[in-house]
Amino acid sequence: MRNLLCHFLIWIFSSSLLYSQTMNLVEFGKNIDMKDIQASNVEIKMVSDQAIEIKKEAEEDGFLTFFAPGGSWNITDFNAISINITNLGPDQARISAWTGTEQWVDGAVFVCPGESNILEIVFKRKPLAVDGHLSGYFTGMNGLPGGFMWLWAPIDPSDIQSLNLRISENMNGCVLVISDIKANNIYHPPAEKLLKTSLFPFIDSLGQYRHIAWPGKTLSGGNFKEAIEDEKADLEKFPGPSEWDDFGGWMGAPGLEATGHFRVEKVNGQWWLVDPEGRLFWSHGITCVRFNNGTTRINGRGHYFEALPAPGSSLSEFYNISGSDTIINFTAANLSRKYGPDWKAISTGLAHQRLKSWGMNTMANWSDSEIYLKNKTPYTVAVYFNWPRLGGDTKKFPDVFDPSFRSGLRNRLLEEVGKTTDDPYCIGYFIDNELRWNDLALTALSSEEPLPAKTAVIELMKKKYRTVQDLNKQWGTNFSSWKKLLNTPVTKVPESARNDLDEFDRIIADMYYRICHDELKAVIPDKLYLGSRNDFHYYPDDKQYEWVIYIAARYCDVISFNRYRFSAADLILPDNIDKPVIIGEFHFGALDRGLPHTGLRSVKDQEQRGEAYISYVEGALRNPSIVGVHWFQYGDQAYTGRFDGENYQIGFLDICDYPYWETINACRKIGYQLYEIRIQNK
Repeated sequence: MRNLLCHFLIWIFSSSLLYSQTMNLVEFGKNIDMKDIQASNVEIKMVSDQAIEIKKEAEEDGFLTFFAPGGSWNITDFNAISINITNLGPDQARISAWTGTEQWVDGAVFVCPGESNILEIVFKRKPLAVDGHLSGYFTGMNGLPGGFMWLWAPIDPSDIQSLNLRISENMNGCVLVISDIKANNIYHPPAEKLLKTSLFPFIDSLGQYRHIAWPGKTLSGGNFKEAIEDEKADLEKFPGPSEWDDFGGWMGAPGLEATGHFRVEKVNGQWWLVDPEGRLFWSHGITCVRFNNGTTRINGRGHYFEALPAPGSSLSEFYNISGSDTIINFTAANLSRKYGPDWKAISTGLAHQRLKSWGMNTMANWSDSEIYLKNKTPYTVAVYFNWPRLGGDTKKFPDVFDPSFRSGLRNRLLEEVGKTTDDPYCIGYFIDNELRWNDLALTALSSEEPLPAKTAVIELMKKKYRTVQDLNKQWGTNFSSWKKLLNTPVTKVPESARNDLDEFDRIIADMYYRICHDELKAVIPDKLYLGSRNDFHYYPDDKQYEWVIYIAARYCDVISFNRYRFSAADLILPDNIDKPVIIGEFHFGALDRGLPHTGLRSVKDQEQRGEAYISYVEGALRNPSIVGVHWFQYGDQAYTGRFDGENYQIGFLDICDYPYWETINACRKIGYQLYEIRIQNK
């Protein structure tokens, strides 16, 4: 207890240091004049040197852009920008903000009438922004102690030229006061002296960060019994929505045709899933229901860890060899510590009980078949196999002209026969995930080998051009023969070839979806084809890959998107497409529970995480095309990173199986009234 108290004192002291030091960015009438603010669909007036009032009456989104005095802000010493927002209007307001042109480094806040809240933009930095002395101490981690977070679309906090605010389109009659725009949260990477003396090891025996405490942190000895009893009481108090049938469908609506399988139907202008008993079903789910979310590499990094299971001990079974790496599974090890020798059976049953209690009815992608087949919760199946890659081993897209793609897919689907194919709890199948759709034809042409797809490109060109010389005239090339083109890697073509390449891109995309559809329906005709989980996060604002959606709609029963945004309400399909949509992934994370990275979308704390969850799901429920949303993921990732360095605070459970109650309570709030909200928007 004394050690825990010391940890809390350290945490409180360090937190007070972080939040007491700030830097004013915007002082109206001083460093920023009203003419320096670009406004769209809103009216603004100055209230004081620290605040402006915003009124929005337009149907469209409202925008504000603050330009930095002198051209840019240098806030390298900070980890975030905070904005205080007061809502004087009659309805809840949703405001998002980002820096410059990079919308992946953003934040959002949800403010009730008459209340104030803090919108915080947490920085994801460029790799070069890591202090030089850190790089030799940490590997395999996207977030580091002290505030450094990396993402593929980072910012340079030394050169922030503008700050943008967006007020969502449905907030008509909205009146806001924006004030106290500051840089805050001191960026404090460990000093080199600390790195050399006392920081290591920084992970305790349970896989948690050692040097701070936080609400819900598990003691090193394992205060698991108390946690078990607390959750048992909670689950008994919240057994799940009473109006759901055995599948999680809605008993409050008239029954439709019962086919014994999940299907889709449009009812009163809204798309729905229909469960096997003919009840309206909206898929509210969570991915990665499995017991290995907190796995991490230990070889070459043994000094990170305070105490690892000894070889031959009861916990040594949680080591695994993956190639040249030794992996430890902290999630499973902690479940063993918590529940004893029968941890797997207990945790499996508990997973089903939890989801229903939380107001969820779906075990979504990446979940363990040993879990979703053991009890009865509807689930989706992830279909993957080692397909031949377009462009060799680099492009994340299959060479669908290679016969082994079709045969490999057929063989993988046959593995489901007798397992999920006749199970009424199986909703359907996702095939692949977040494929790379750009430059498919050029990727094929760039191969040094005569891959089947490259041959197919050339065959198409032969049909379009009488001779290779005619092709050369159009493309500005000098190939002596078609055979020479086949055996020459082409990595760059002029703009005059773009139409030809675009045509092939559409041919290969069509062939991909057609093969997936045809093979799935040949083997499993009664289940839904749920698509390929396209990561078109900014569609429909960004229409770069709209052509893919048109093709997917020809073959998918449900079109799927992974959509890491603060809203799903504006996910509207292209013109002339009337299909159901499912969101395969979304999440929000914060830095107040011991992990060093928020994930793809950041909020200030756990309370805001719950608010963001409710807003996202409610927006999806009000979208007539969307038939479900799935959170990523069930449990937290390891502090020291999974295989690709992700170490995100994105679970409903931490690495010690302790619930994040703020998020769970929010999930219940929206989940227990799922169908009432949906039907109100018919």
